[in-house]
Amino acid sequence: MQYWPLIIFGWPSAITGLTLQVAGVAWRNAGLSVSGAIISLGFCSYLLLSPPPFR
Repeated sequence: MQYWPLIIFGWPSAITGLTLQVAGVAWRNAGLSVSGAIISLGFCSYLLLSPPPFR
């Protein structure tokens, strides 16, 4: 079984991205916030494919 889609589109990327965004705001580092946004982009694009009531 391949685990890379689970890591890119699953909860690990969402949690890692959120952690980096919070750390970027706390330390006032724009690079951390941008990297957190890029990391969580896969999870957000996966949620975009959900049916309309759950978006």
